[in-house]
Amino acid sequence: MTPFLLAQIFVGISASIYAFSLIVKSKATLLLLQTISSVFFITQYFLLSAYIGAIVAILEAIRTITFYFIEKKYNTTKTRTITAGIFVVLGAISAIFTWQNWYSILPLLGLLAVSICLGFKNVLAIKISCIFSAICATLYLLFLNSIFGAICQIFIIIMGLIGLIYWSVKNKKKPTQTKENLIKE
Repeated sequence: MTPFLLAQIFVGISASIYAFSLIVKSKATLLLLQTISSVFFITQYFLLSAYIGAIVAILEAIRTITFYFIEKKYNTTKTRTITAGIFVVLGAISAIFTWQNWYSILPLLGLLAVSICLGFKNVLAIKISCIFSAICATLYLLFLNSIFGAICQIFIIIMGLIGLIYWSVKNKKKPTQTKENLIKE
């Protein structure tokens, strides 16, 4: 079996685990499943010799775990901002050592966008940045000729958009009740 074919199998396993993680109720289970999904996704990049993609995926997995624990114990603006800054710097450093071609910027842009938004703790910005990151990953995988990988990322984009719409509808501000509104009812 060629490394390219094996990479396609690994990205399929990764996407399946990731999709399943979106329907679990426990944050701890979600984190565990997404970490396992990341291992397959990272391996896929190594098999494709896409080293910046692999390093960025490793940083994303570490960032996910880090922000999970920050949210549980040390959830301050200062801690979130410093941690986001650390991941931005680590992403830039990794790009210096793993840069391969002009489209190597794509996984880095995704990492930077999500890391910065995690620092602000704005749910809408985080959701949008995750969709942006998946779009960057899709384009990167297309440039690597990993069509199945790109299709898996498109699935994640669709799931992200559905989640964004659901969240927006659920959190839509209801008009405040005024005396005039109560009289009309």
